[in-house]
Amino acid sequence: MKSILWARRAYLLGVVLAVVLFLPQTWFPLMAGKITVVAVCLLLAGVLYLWSRLQGAAEPVPGAALLLALLPITYVASFLLSSNRAVGLIGTGIETDTLLFVTLAFVAALLGSLLFRTGESARLFVRTLFLTFGFVALFQCVVLIFGLPGPFTDHSVNLIGKWNDFGASLMVLAFILLIELEFGHLSTLMRRLSAALLVVVLVLLGAVNFNVAWAMLLVVSLAFLVVRWLSARKVAWGALVAGVVAGAFLFFGAALNAQLSKVIPVTSLEIRPALQATFDVTTAAHGASAKNAALGTGPNTFGLTWLTYKPLAVNQSQFWNLDFTVGFSTLATAFSSVGLLGAIMWLLPALLVLFGLWRNRSNQEHRVLSWTVAGVALLLWSVIILYVPSPDVLLLAFAAAGVAIGVLWRGGVALSNRALSAAFMIVLFALVVWTAGTSVRRVLAESYVGQSTAALQANNLDLAQSLAARSVAIEPTPENLRLLTQVDASKLAALAAAAKPESQQAFKDLLNKIVGTSGANGIGQQSIALDPQDYRSYLSLAQVYDFLATNKVQGAFENAKAAYLAAAKLSPLNPLIWLSLAKLEASVGTVQGVQDALKQSLTLKPDYTDAILFLAQIDIARNDLASAIKDTQIAVQTAPGVPSIWLELGLLYYAGGDAKDAIAPLEQALKLQPDYANAQYFLAVSYAAQGRTQDALTLFERLAQTNPDSAEVKAAIANMQAGRQPLDDGTKKAAAKK
Repeated sequence: MKSILWARRAYLLGVVLAVVLFLPQTWFPLMAGKITVVAVCLLLAGVLYLWSRLQGAAEPVPGAALLLALLPITYVASFLLSSNRAVGLIGTGIETDTLLFVTLAFVAALLGSLLFRTGESARLFVRTLFLTFGFVALFQCVVLIFGLPGPFTDHSVNLIGKWNDFGASLMVLAFILLIELEFGHLSTLMRRLSAALLVVVLVLLGAVNFNVAWAMLLVVSLAFLVVRWLSARKVAWGALVAGVVAGAFLFFGAALNAQLSKVIPVTSLEIRPALQATFDVTTAAHGASAKNAALGTGPNTFGLTWLTYKPLAVNQSQFWNLDFTVGFSTLATAFSSVGLLGAIMWLLPALLVLFGLWRNRSNQEHRVLSWTVAGVALLLWSVIILYVPSPDVLLLAFAAAGVAIGVLWRGGVALSNRALSAAFMIVLFALVVWTAGTSVRRVLAESYVGQSTAALQANNLDLAQSLAARSVAIEPTPENLRLLTQVDASKLAALAAAAKPESQQAFKDLLNKIVGTSGANGIGQQSIALDPQDYRSYLSLAQVYDFLATNKVQGAFENAKAAYLAAAKLSPLNPLIWLSLAKLEASVGTVQGVQDALKQSLTLKPDYTDAILFLAQIDIARNDLASAIKDTQIAVQTAPGVPSIWLELGLLYYAGGDAKDAIAPLEQALKLQPDYANAQYFLAVSYAAQGRTQDALTLFERLAQTNPDSAEVKAAIANMQAGRQPLDDGTKKAAAKK
């Protein structure tokens, strides 16, 4: 019937848009947008399918597809027992470990099994996926060869998502090409074109160098070589070439990729916890609890688990301030958050596909199609097991698994009973409406958050406030409430700086809006109420009170300290919170409080540059120049690429009358930033003090060119030309001010 045809088209439209949808606007939440578009397409496909059922045209429902409902059901059970329900339903931006996303994934698999059961329809699905991934590969070739403006100036930016997501799509492309080359009925021309395209795909895979893709491609190639030889005593040449290339990159990938990068200049860095670190924090979070072992700590709670139990050694790395919300892989993350049962349910689609292949008794032509659909699903599932793919790749994996189940499990549940049929239709309708409606609302709220953030960065506070308020009006979330708090705090600072009588009432009103009054909570408290276990909301409110404390507002210090301590309790290994508390204590002169907080910060991260520099400032305030120099020396070792720290070390030496030792750090500051005017000025002064007159004069003359209106530079040059030191007379006072 036409309704089924249109349902398939709506479904396939979602598949295509999940991959190619791209809006080059930094404020648009791209992945949440893709999820929403897929949800809307599934809504259309679901409604059209249900309409066909009402007309009596639908086939029985595959029982295996109904088993996939165990995944969202497990998430419901884990959610009800969760340690933090606030993040389990939708998450911040529709994270993949939430009840909403796994429900959407189930709907994608279920509709895939319902709409693509015939060989012709399954072939249409594979062709659509192949052409879509092929377009993505072709587009990336254009980006790499010719370049494109905007975000694509970074060659690793692609349509599908992360750089390794692009690698996963290339893996699927290579698989479909290999199965067509070895088992399809291609003309000579099409065989040559397919072989040429396979070479292009392998080259692109080399640029990506995604180990999971290479490993699976090697397995597929070996399987094809064996099957081809056993069935026809022929060598599968395409599989042989792909297998050799895959093996070479698996064992010598770094060296080969380095050479290939000279031709295809691509740089991409992706950080996630190691498998052992993921296992360690999961074990600590589960403890001896049977409930946690079975159902985990709750959907989407890995972020909280990581903050609480992450290895302290991570603080010594350059990624110490990354709050990981996922583990080593999607499956490993699920094991942590929804336990052993949840992890098994994530594997269930792949297990059903494998079992369907084992029981498949179709003819040769249909068997190849079955292998293709099942192979695509299983390859994408390998990415789920060993990596953290983007949401669109996850949805494609569920869609492919659903189609494979529809093709492999030809029987099904007839649902001839009217009550069962009606219940099935009502539940399916409710699921597609809920997933689509919730996704649309969230992506609209997130888009306003992005626009507000951009306006805030441009210092357009009124526009930022208006956009953040619109986001809150659509759906209040901890994120948009924190953003609104930040914008309002910036306006508070502007009103305080203006110090006008007419600003006093506006200041008071805005302050009441943020921190609340005796009768109502402010937006800061509202953010905390929505997710009491998110330390960022406490930190945001603490920073507002911190600002008020510096302006001597009564009670602000106590409230700021309480909020900082609450944030530290939720993120116990975060040194930034303790440094912020140390600065707060310093603002009111509590020496012991400063020492305790700073000690805690440096205990958590001994090489924390900002904390070390703050310690140096305290030393200077106590007139302990020797300790300040010692601390700043440590700081330049922890952050050797920051020119301002080298400048500070040079200034400390110079302030102590040691112009000789000031020269080296000042020269290093200039080496890192050649146009650093302050470093040039004080290096010239230090040169002069050491008798290097010509070097000093050269630097001053260079400064005169870049700073033609500087009276200090002109006076220094005049002094040196008269045979005096550059800071003689009035310039000494100007230098002291610096």
